[in-house]
Amino acid sequence: EKKASKGVKTAVALGNFDGLHKGHIAVINEAVMMKHNGLKPCVVTFDMHPLALLTGSAPKRLMTKSLCEKETAKIGCETVRIPFEEVRNMSPEEFFEEVLIKKLNAGFVCCGFNYHFGKKGAGTAETLEKLCRDAEIGFFRADEVDFEGGAISSTRIRQAIENGEIEKANKMLGRHF
Repeated sequence: EKKASKGVKTAVALGNFDGLHKGHIAVINEAVMMKHNGLKPCVVTFDMHPLALLTGSAPKRLMTKSLCEKETAKIGCETVRIPFEEVRNMSPEEFFEEVLIKKLNAGFVCCGFNYHFGKKGAGTAETLEKLCRDAEIGFFRADEVDFEGGAISSTRIRQAIENGEIEKANKMLGRHF
């Protein structure tokens, strides 16, 4: 279990990041840009897809965890994996305090427009924004990245791949599948 080194504030990108599509990259790039302010960028994700534990089945991954970590490292971001079991029953406020503040020493937090966190996904991007404001921490919420009239999502990319629409999937991913 990694702790942020004392005094070094982090710029935390929150999300599932299972495919590193254009929407994910928009969130991660915000954290990386905070290097200019002396913050250490990191991607925070879970050791497993939350649905695997909650429902017993998770969507197919678009990318292996190790490849995902290599790609985020290339962008300039360290990956911090948190055991989902440890945080699944935390309220949004507890997650913010225990994980983002105490464990990661967050000085800046970014997420996507549809981010949910805390027990039963009770916290939203708006909840996170308020918690950050109250704690005087920088916050950024990435808007949806649009493709053909809808938000790019791992679900849409999986559907395109399953339908044999590889070009379409590649456009949403921003690289070759």
